[in-house]
Amino acid sequence: MKNKALYTALLVGFSLQGNAQQKPPIDHTVFDSWKNISAQNFSMSGKFIYYTISPQEGDAVTELKDQQNNLIFRLERGTSSKITENEKFFISNIKPFFKETREAKIKKKKLDEMPKDSLSVFNISTKEAINVGAIKNWKSPRLVTTFIAYQQEIEIPTKQDTTKKVVISDSTTTKSVASKKAPAKKETVLVLYNLQSKDTVQIWKADSYYFDDNEKYLVYTKKGADKDTTGVSGLYIYDLGKKSEKKISNGKGNYKNISFDDLSQRLVFLADKSPDKAQIKDFKVYHYNWQTDTATVLLDKQSAGVPTNWYVSGDGNLNFSAD
Repeated sequence: MKNKALYTALLVGFSLQGNAQQKPPIDHTVFDSWKNISAQNFSMSGKFIYYTISPQEGDAVTELKDQQNNLIFRLERGTSSKITENEKFFISNIKPFFKETREAKIKKKKLDEMPKDSLSVFNISTKEAINVGAIKNWKSPRLVTTFIAYQQEIEIPTKQDTTKKVVISDSTTTKSVASKKAPAKKETVLVLYNLQSKDTVQIWKADSYYFDDNEKYLVYTKKGADKDTTGVSGLYIYDLGKKSEKKISNGKGNYKNISFDDLSQRLVFLADKSPDKAQIKDFKVYHYNWQTDTATVLLDKQSAGVPTNWYVSGDGNLNFSAD
């Protein structure tokens, strides 16, 4: 009986020892291998799900799956993803390699020298993935089906200097050497991209930009030079259906808080066109509809009901009522 009890105790002891060997204790070194799922979301119909898997340190990955858990698309370093309302396109940022960004920070590189995000457009039907290249930012309408817009830097080639410098090597021979080419200049351009046709429209001098919710218009500001003699500065609206541009407010200034009504038939915005060195910013509320050539002032410091020495705030939200 004693032998049997001893045998049982030995078996239990070996079993516990085996489990202890199979499950090593958790310490701080294990945390680095853990990953978390974030930014999980569904498409409009629930047919697709997408999420990002991120390690504690390193490069993340974004996955797109269907209802049966089949992997449709896997994007290394993908983040900030969005699927179109018609569930035809999957759009994602692509972060630079973690190692490259870390090394650039260690070397204290300037902001314009840091590795840049790029943008991926994946066609769910054809399984075609397009990388549009490095971008500064991108936006889409809230009910996006066809258009997105992004800003990216493009190198503007400079004219090569064809003049030659004569270098005398000795008393009998000469050598002609072409002068050095000036470095290319970089300019930021706003690109309107058609997801269906892949057509693009480049809009130069554009600064901030906004879509209406119904994917009918793109609104953007343009900034001219400090001494703008071309009259380019102002607020513009681009009709996505007609492919036409119209300037709706003239002058250099700070245009902000642009808001459309529910049917995208009217818009309001704040604008301050006072000189840059002005101590008090003179914001005004502007209103525009498609029956007028330009936006008109709806409210300013001289409007009825505004107390003396009061100004319109540049931080207010502008919205249309439901009716």
